[in-house]
Amino acid sequence: MAEDMCHRGARDGCGAANLGDDLKDRLTGGMDREEAEKVMDRIDESWKRKNLKSGASHFGFDKPEEFQLALTLAIMGHEVMSRNDDQHPPHAGDAWVDDKRAEFKVQSSTSRERLKKHIKHADRDQQVEVVYVDLRPSGMSQGDAESITNHYSSYETLERIVVIGKDWVIDKSLKD
Repeated sequence: MAEDMCHRGARDGCGAANLGDDLKDRLTGGMDREEAEKVMDRIDESWKRKNLKSGASHFGFDKPEEFQLALTLAIMGHEVMSRNDDQHPPHAGDAWVDDKRAEFKVQSSTSRERLKKHIKHADRDQQVEVVYVDLRPSGMSQGDAESITNHYSSYETLERIVVIGKDWVIDKSLKD
């Protein structure tokens, strides 16, 4: 595809090229086009919603925050595949990450209770194996997030809790 035909946005035909240009200096200190293509190849949105509601996206990640989290995980080296949001437990969750059913949550407040609620919801209601909580919009401290993730050690289905902050990541395994 000719460069002059590319449009902005990570989901169009030139998404990998645009992503590489955008991330080159900001996030990675020099990601080139080939590396950006590898990142984009780690995101699979082929499983789209069957019954679109008015205003819903046809992409697998129907919320921009979910796609942002999928992109972050792909940059970190994970394989991410969207899930059909129309499914219910025990087949729920937003994605498969490295072949594990996962729930994505993005939190904009610093509420510790909200983080606890996200974790419990992923375990009891969504019945997933991994919950990814993006706290970058909230600015919650690593210490506050660790105190919450360290408080719980037994869950019904959760095997891992991953919390992403502005310059830190907590990855807590719940299974031995």
